[in-house]
Amino acid sequence: MVLTYGSFSGGMHAVASEAAASSGGTSVQLEDIIVTARKRSEGLQEVPIAISAITAIVLEQRASPDLSDVGRGLPNVVLDPAPGYANATAFSIRGMSFQDPDPTFEPAVGIVLDGVFLGKANASLLDLYDVDSVEVLRGPQGTLFGKNTIGGLINVKSKRPTGEFHVGAELTVGNYGRLDWRGSIETPIGDSGLAVKLSALSKSMDGFFYNEFKGRRAGQEDTKAARLSILYAPPAANFDLLLVADVNRDKGDQSPQRNASPPGYAAAALGYPALTDPDLFVVRENAQTYINATARGVMLEANWRMVAHTLTSISGFRHTDDSSLLDLDGDDITLFEYPRSLIEQQISEEIRIASTWSETLDYVAGALFFRQMHHQFANQIADCALLGLCPGLPAGIVSIPLESISRQKGNAEAVFAQGNYHITPVLRVTVSGRYTWEDKQFSLSPPGFNLAPPVFAPFVADSASFHDFTPKLGLDYKVNADQMLYVSYSKGFKAGGFNGRSNTTTGIGPYQPEKVTAYEAGYKSEWFERRLRANAAIFYNDYTDMQVEAIVQSAAGAGQETLVKNVGNARTQGVEFEGTAVLSPQFSIDAAAGYLDARYTRFFADLTGTGIPTDNTNLKLRRAPRWTGHIAPNYEVPLGSAGSLRALVDVSYSSDYETDVTNDAFAHRPAATLVDANITYESGSGRYRVTAYGENLSDRRFIANGIGAGGLFAFNQPNRPRVYGVKLAVKY
Repeated sequence: MVLTYGSFSGGMHAVASEAAASSGGTSVQLEDIIVTARKRSEGLQEVPIAISAITAIVLEQRASPDLSDVGRGLPNVVLDPAPGYANATAFSIRGMSFQDPDPTFEPAVGIVLDGVFLGKANASLLDLYDVDSVEVLRGPQGTLFGKNTIGGLINVKSKRPTGEFHVGAELTVGNYGRLDWRGSIETPIGDSGLAVKLSALSKSMDGFFYNEFKGRRAGQEDTKAARLSILYAPPAANFDLLLVADVNRDKGDQSPQRNASPPGYAAAALGYPALTDPDLFVVRENAQTYINATARGVMLEANWRMVAHTLTSISGFRHTDDSSLLDLDGDDITLFEYPRSLIEQQISEEIRIASTWSETLDYVAGALFFRQMHHQFANQIADCALLGLCPGLPAGIVSIPLESISRQKGNAEAVFAQGNYHITPVLRVTVSGRYTWEDKQFSLSPPGFNLAPPVFAPFVADSASFHDFTPKLGLDYKVNADQMLYVSYSKGFKAGGFNGRSNTTTGIGPYQPEKVTAYEAGYKSEWFERRLRANAAIFYNDYTDMQVEAIVQSAAGAGQETLVKNVGNARTQGVEFEGTAVLSPQFSIDAAAGYLDARYTRFFADLTGTGIPTDNTNLKLRRAPRWTGHIAPNYEVPLGSAGSLRALVDVSYSSDYETDVTNDAFAHRPAATLVDANITYESGSGRYRVTAYGENLSDRRFIANGIGAGGLFAFNQPNRPRVYGVKLAVKY
């Protein structure tokens, strides 16, 4: 028997293979991991890209169920939830990020679910249930994946029907009232090649916070999700069809905010300064915050295998209906609340052809059509005294509703191609390029239009078009069967657009795309008869026309507004390492480390709302920690016919980093070492599994993010505290 080990971030898991060792004995080897980072199935070690692949086995082991936990310890990767929004993302890779989940803004790190690009950060913090793999691609992926992958890409693939009958269920019970269940069932339909799979998820938790004002816990989770997959793959046919339909319903609570207003802010001057309670999970919100979000999607993938090519079509539709209310002042008085109602839709169609006929030359080429729209109604409920409009009036007496409506439609079309040519059997060149055309039509009734139109806040409508070419040139060299060197040059861009948070006609934009030129060199290797895998990369990014957003007091007097302008250039450079060592059939270690030097080279902007730009190159980029990494030993004890016992420990580290543009102290995330662990018993049949898990076992508590709202008020949030529980799983 050959024992194979899967490499992943966060630990390892031994998997028994049916293949016999060529020597007739038992050997220990690393598992081959297949990725689709270049729109075709390839081995992880054959792809000249810095990529981390998290397998289905790893995802089953981890206690945290969503994308935000996947990035812990990955080199130069920060996958944070967006401040104030429990279901939105503020992802950063190699120092390139954007955190505002307003639908007019574009993310810097793309997310692809089953081949469909998720266009916005809102409602994209995916629950990882019944998922086959997660690939984290570092560096711009502008050629094959297009816009908004300037930092990198998160590629999520759900499990497909296998054509066999399986049923499984998992129950999780933990502290803070955690009660989750997951289940799936799949079955073939006769001998026609038709197979159906249904999976479902329910998550609930009482919340990490205690609200002193209401005398109860806050930050509750209440999520239900389901996914239906239908695969039609007729035997001996050259055609297959996959339909995936999913729905996710979130009816929990928004992440509670802590009042962090320092001296000099309006809230502090009114008698509501930053909370001083040393317990970061004690809040005193007075509003009835909530999330009521439903995201639905349908994906249809068709593959035709011809003599020398495979033709693929991926059609996608997604609809999000998201209503929420945030208590942004984080205190027991209504200084600033933010209810909003948002509808988003996107339709996409990608057609591509991939060659299969030659070992000397392979290529993939295609075209994409992407259409997106949103309609958002928002209401900034601001205290009159906070805005300085009611001199002498105490806070909390008069609230001013500053309503706004934004609408946007956008189309993006692209053509792309990538070819890999073997100059010699060991030397390969990659040439690729993508051309993207995009247009947007935008309209805005800014905050306050309901009070004094049209002079105070006139209706605005505008349109803009953008286009960009993103090439890539690479060279890789096979030193031997187990070692590869590569270098690459590539470009990426984040789309331009309009500012739906502006209060003034001058603040809506359009702002232009931001761009990056990237250089990367890497080394991929396996040693000692595939017992050790060691991959490393070094990179340099020239980051220009950065879209920097700053929250300032509105020049129109309507509270605060977010200004977005192309005012920055930066460079990010660093080194990354990922390694896996199998020391014995029972013991393995996974490790990673990243070093990042990220700094502005030009940043001349007005960050305070005075109208006077200043030099801000001394500031630090957001979510760009200098050091990241982890080490995860994994030990498995065979128990014969009784099964096995496995212990996994994951120690991750991140140095300190900033979470807001202006580097305020209340938004500073300190350096932290976090320890996760679990112990799993699995029966000899493999049908039953019991896991005791713990995350952040040392209960390290710190501020995880924060925002200052134009000198009016500030808020922040802590990280997750220690969580623990038991998971019971059964499968047939």
